[in-house]
Amino acid sequence: MLAWSVALAVATASPSTAQVLTEEEAAFFVRRVGLSARPDEIVPYVGLTRAAAIDKAIAGMTTTAVTPLPDAATSLLSFPKPDARDDSAVVADTADIAGVDVANLKAAGKALLGRLGQKGLSLKAWWIEELCATTSPLTERVTLALHDHFTSSLKKVRDPRLMARQNALLRQHAGGSYRALVYAIVDDAAMLRYLDASGSDKDAPNENLARELLELFTLGEGNYTEADVKAAARALTGRQVRRVDGEVVRRPRRFDSGDKTFLGKTGPFGPREIADALLAHPRTALTLTEKLWVDFIGDDVDAVRAAAVADVFRAADYDMRVLLRALMSEEAFWRREPGVIVPPVELIVSVARTARPLLTAGGASGDVLDALRPEPLALEAKKMGQDLLDPPSVKGWPSGERLVTTATIAPRDRLLRAVARDLEDVGEEDAADLLLSPEFQTR
Repeated sequence: MLAWSVALAVATASPSTAQVLTEEEAAFFVRRVGLSARPDEIVPYVGLTRAAAIDKAIAGMTTTAVTPLPDAATSLLSFPKPDARDDSAVVADTADIAGVDVANLKAAGKALLGRLGQKGLSLKAWWIEELCATTSPLTERVTLALHDHFTSSLKKVRDPRLMARQNALLRQHAGGSYRALVYAIVDDAAMLRYLDASGSDKDAPNENLARELLELFTLGEGNYTEADVKAAARALTGRQVRRVDGEVVRRPRRFDSGDKTFLGKTGPFGPREIADALLAHPRTALTLTEKLWVDFIGDDVDAVRAAAVADVFRAADYDMRVLLRALMSEEAFWRREPGVIVPPVELIVSVARTARPLLTAGGASGDVLDALRPEPLALEAKKMGQDLLDPPSVKGWPSGERLVTTATIAPRDRLLRAVARDLEDVGEEDAADLLLSPEFQTR
């Protein structure tokens, strides 16, 4: 079994030109694509070629979470879709859950959402636990990156059910079809609520979703016109997120069915046609490629190489596994300097994945392990500047060195030192040294 010192040595060892991974190179790879680098996680990659290691990580990707959702996220999710059940039955069940008069649908919905809104922390804690428990850290890393790309916020959405559905959607496509994800995201209830597209009417189309879809999610500034934004906003009208069950319903009378000119083409476009036009534009592939380059390789994006990777991604009809394999095959991916600063959520998860098994095996008290429970960890991530499921804006969280400020460095240091002391108390000095090394905060 590898010693804990291997995970520390990876930061200082010189890069190898050999294709077969040494212990240090395997540790580096596991850290860069995962959420921790325990010896048991490193061992399966030692002796593999780089290509085989990449294939192994990608082959292990999953589409669903292993951690059961909390009640706040599952309320009403078990109901059949509205077209398979009388609306009155849905209302009756909702009113019963909310404790209000069945005749008052508006009150039932408001009461239920008020209750759900107070339980947002349970959903954040659930994802923290999934990050700790997952058998495919790469899946969760990509899901996190997609959450930071297609941002939505509990504060604005106010319904954990919708955020849970969006989270499942991102995970489903993390190693699948980005084309299918774009189709789904423009019709996602949390996204419609977050960017004010729920209830957008042909007589007064809201431009928020259209603008962010073009500016941040796909094309980027300079690759579209204001006329394109207005045309997309018209195409994205006519949908409503129903309060009682969170379903997206069509309102044909509110949809602008007239011709629109978008990115040089004209027709009676709706959401699907807008998505198709964006996916046909080469900039869409490059936007996500650059996003994942920053996440997996570093802030210094090589424009020429990123463009080449994006071309491969687009030629594969937006297959996420092709994109991930291409990024991991870049020489820059294997370069260990200067390293990528680990974001707060990944840092606290890495601490938990590293320390929990050792503290449990060492007989640590419940009080010691309490700090590594999901709820406290979610609050710690917020103190460090990354409030999971509540990014500061539609632009997501800052990356790299911008994550570490005078306000956020103290809670990072406090957590690492506290857990390191606990590890020392149970005789795990090597793991404690790893947590206290500056290299633990980079990958």
